[in-house]
Amino acid sequence: MGLKSLVDREADALNIATPAGLPDFVAFAAFQPSEQLPRIHAAEWEILGPGAVPKRRSEFARGRGAAHRALEALGRSGEPVLAGANREPLWPNGVVGSISHAAGFGVAIVAGADRTDGVGVDIEKLGDVSELEDQVLRPEERAWIGDL
Repeated sequence: MGLKSLVDREADALNIATPAGLPDFVAFAAFQPSEQLPRIHAAEWEILGPGAVPKRRSEFARGRGAAHRALEALGRSGEPVLAGANREPLWPNGVVGSISHAAGFGVAIVAGADRTDGVGVDIEKLGDVSELEDQVLRPEERAWIGDL
């Protein structure tokens, strides 16, 4: 199975689900458009500023909500995920992660910083993604997807 097959399989589900085969030190979480907006920290809302439109506020909250779910899966809860000078998520000490939000969905993936230097996730509308495999995947990642 290549990257295109994996993306097609996930898109066919019409929901974002936890990817299979993640290492035990990695947690993935999603917030669906049908779910009520999550409660996030006041300091997280301040990241947006007063001029953020409702769609931006909704997707931002879903992304932060997914981040909190993923952090809880790692045994961390109650900590805000703030933003750095370039709007990058500032994860709690000892955690690396990534957040994405689009089309009403929010997703996040986190891991212990003692086990990996980083993890990433993104939501995009894609057509044929097979040409991206060589650009975004290492050989061992291609093999991992092939085993799914």
